[in-house]
Amino acid sequence: MAKRSLSNLASFIRDIGSSCSAVRIIDDVLIAGSKNGKLNGWSTSTGELLWSVEIDGIIADFDFDNDTIYTTGPNKLFAFSTNTGEMLWSEELEGGGDFVRIIDEEIWVTSSVYDIEVFDFIEATTQRFSRNGKLLEKWTFDERPWFLGATQGGVLLGLGRPRCGGIRIQPGEMSKHFLLSSNQPVTSGADSADRIHFGHSDGTVSTIDCKSLKILDTDRPSNSLTTTITNSENGWISGHEDGTIYFDEIEFHIDGVIDSVANFAGNCWASFSKSSKTDFVIIDSAQNQTFLAHENRVRFVHSASKGLALGDESGKILFFEIEVVERRLVESNNSEVDEKKRGLLKDRLRQLRS
Repeated sequence: MAKRSLSNLASFIRDIGSSCSAVRIIDDVLIAGSKNGKLNGWSTSTGELLWSVEIDGIIADFDFDNDTIYTTGPNKLFAFSTNTGEMLWSEELEGGGDFVRIIDEEIWVTSSVYDIEVFDFIEATTQRFSRNGKLLEKWTFDERPWFLGATQGGVLLGLGRPRCGGIRIQPGEMSKHFLLSSNQPVTSGADSADRIHFGHSDGTVSTIDCKSLKILDTDRPSNSLTTTITNSENGWISGHEDGTIYFDEIEFHIDGVIDSVANFAGNCWASFSKSSKTDFVIIDSAQNQTFLAHENRVRFVHSASKGLALGDESGKILFFEIEVVERRLVESNNSEVDEKKRGLLKDRLRQLRS
């Protein structure tokens, strides 16, 4: 029997025109950016397009507050009004823009420099801006951050080589390097109010206290690179390159690379790919697995109280609401039961005829 389609569970589907590069739900707005520089905001209630802005180059990351959206692109930080679509200001960065977060009414941004001769990142910078675009402070170091978490008025960064570990940066202070459970590069991360989970290239997950930097927990659900991680009610959910999903302290093994994970209404949603094939799996608290088909690879997923959003490599943006998902899964299951009954009836009629 063919897998059910992921698209059939969506409340609405939109198109951003090219491969999705970032997606988040902030308040009542679903925001998605593309590799071609488009950044759109849709109402989660109606699916209506609320605003659209555009830059030259990929949308690397963004954050949104009130009527202003801040986004990083190639070598610049941009601020746009979501009321008019007007660019309010832009400022040069020290390299290609990576992460951006609004923390205590200020804009924190990371950027990095890639050297094509050594095929690696050679320098990274964290900058702190005011809301009107004034540079307040900057810090430079050798490692590219692969995750930025907000904490206590500053940021915590998960680093790649050479030092690995993390860096804490506070306004008016020198950056502070600290060690994690693994000495291997950080590849992903997820932050909450008081702790951050860092995924490493060797499959380890380090959990630290944001204030003290004390290591609270260490686990290694896989020996394979941690491709993605998110928070859950019982700690965290991680996905790995070898197909391992760690959810509710249980390891699940999927045939493919785990590209993204999300915690949606207490269930694990994960996208995975193998060769050119992409699929989705929903794992519930009873460990039941529902597999769904999708046409294009999904690397970007974000869940919030309003729902779950994802963006794929074709530019499709899908939004899900748990009530709609549950209803359509029940309808699909009932349809499958009816189909089986019809099949059994046909078999009986054939036997009678013979």
